[in-house]
Amino acid sequence: MIKSIKEKHFISCILAGALSGLAFAPTFLLPLVLCLGLLSYHISISNSFKKAALLGFCFGVSHFVISLHWISFAVLLYAKELWWLLPFSIFGLPCVIAIFISLSAGMAYFFKESRYYDLYFAASWTFCEWLRSWLFTGFPWNQLGYSLSFSTILVQGASIFGVLGLSLIIAYIASGVRYLLSDKVLLIRHTIISFIIFALMTFLGLARLNYFSEIGNTDLSIRVVQANIQHQGQLSINQFIDNLKTHIDLSEDHGSLLHPKLIIWPESSVPTFINNQDLLNIISSFLTPEQTLITGSVNKDDQSEYVGMYGINYLGQIIFSYNKIHLVPFGEYLPLRNKLPEIISKKLSKMLEKIIDLNYSKGYMGKSIKVDNLSIRPLICYESIFPHEVRTKDADLILNITNGNWFGHSAGPYQHFYITAMRAVENGIPVIVNANNGISAIIDPVGRILKQTKINTKTYLDGYVPNKLKFSTLYTSYHEMITIGFLIFVLSTLELIKKRNNT
Repeated sequence: MIKSIKEKHFISCILAGALSGLAFAPTFLLPLVLCLGLLSYHISISNSFKKAALLGFCFGVSHFVISLHWISFAVLLYAKELWWLLPFSIFGLPCVIAIFISLSAGMAYFFKESRYYDLYFAASWTFCEWLRSWLFTGFPWNQLGYSLSFSTILVQGASIFGVLGLSLIIAYIASGVRYLLSDKVLLIRHTIISFIIFALMTFLGLARLNYFSEIGNTDLSIRVVQANIQHQGQLSINQFIDNLKTHIDLSEDHGSLLHPKLIIWPESSVPTFINNQDLLNIISSFLTPEQTLITGSVNKDDQSEYVGMYGINYLGQIIFSYNKIHLVPFGEYLPLRNKLPEIISKKLSKMLEKIIDLNYSKGYMGKSIKVDNLSIRPLICYESIFPHEVRTKDADLILNITNGNWFGHSAGPYQHFYITAMRAVENGIPVIVNANNGISAIIDPVGRILKQTKINTKTYLDGYVPNKLKFSTLYTSYHEMITIGFLIFVLSTLELIKKRNNT
């Protein structure tokens, strides 16, 4: 294996994977996504399944090391205590996720002799991205389709196919790059087909944005508070009070012509148990009777602790709550805690207890909350990266509150922002993002960013919640079934044509 990795095509796959990792936010070097074609080429000339799978693994590791390098920033905050975790954060997660690319490469290998290999390669890649979105709790970060999220025009296809449909298109187009090294005639044919696909995507995007050019707003006025609280580990009482004052100061009117009915604070803005009446009285002290505050905090009952989103009125009453359903493994809970040997479980918990709380439980509350007769789909932090869990017809607004200060001024907050914005296009529902020190924004139901903040800035956004689309998108109604049905139809039609031509 070591000897084979030294071969030129393995080295080229490693380099291609690294370059393709730059196609995502914040760099958005989209042409580099074509490096995927080099992997497609080497799979097509592989002489064994094992070799094809290893090629995919090498590509995947370097791809994710580059695109997910920002995860190590959280470890660097505690470099003294957690230096030993750096290799795992830089290479461990990429190695695990690269297994999915290895699997897709192995699947594509079985179709390398097919006339429609490019389509099978794209289908294999997309299938494994779908697997990655839910297997082992799921981690669908930076699926290929997100490389288009810099363009409001090009992502409109997500309203039909979802982000996985965009991944399918990109993988197909990129696969044709292999003809540069093999067949110039087929390269011309593939380029023409790719150009037609790109033209159709552009036409769809422009037509859809033009059709929904005047969406309008609801009557719900909002203020999104971005306090830009830097990571401080365990807070002293003075730091806690100062941070609370910062949030309250940014929430007050200050002579604003827009008197917001809904004020939104980010995740972890109240980093202690919120079910304390004295604390609630302080938090609600600036609210007027017609105002509601939504804040991120934590709560507990007799058995469990929860990460949550809470609505507070001017009387200091919690009027609604949402407990986070999809927790972050190793960040908010310890996976398989009950199945690990007790000594290992305790040791892991002890090593990390000074930095993070691994005792949170999954919430089972309803998936919507009501404010001013609008139904809100609440999302906390990375819950927004799961399209199948966010998908909704009933909500008038998707609200994502996040923290992000673990990752500083890295690619992480940018990537999370554009991933969350994709949910607006998929569902035809406006999205509001509130990031403590990342990018906060008001996004309309076709993905246009109406207002946004800069990263690491103490500020606030005032505005109105945009209207949702009057009709559900095809993706909301049929989710991935459209992409699957399209693939089955195209492949079966092509194979049928092939059989007829051979007879």
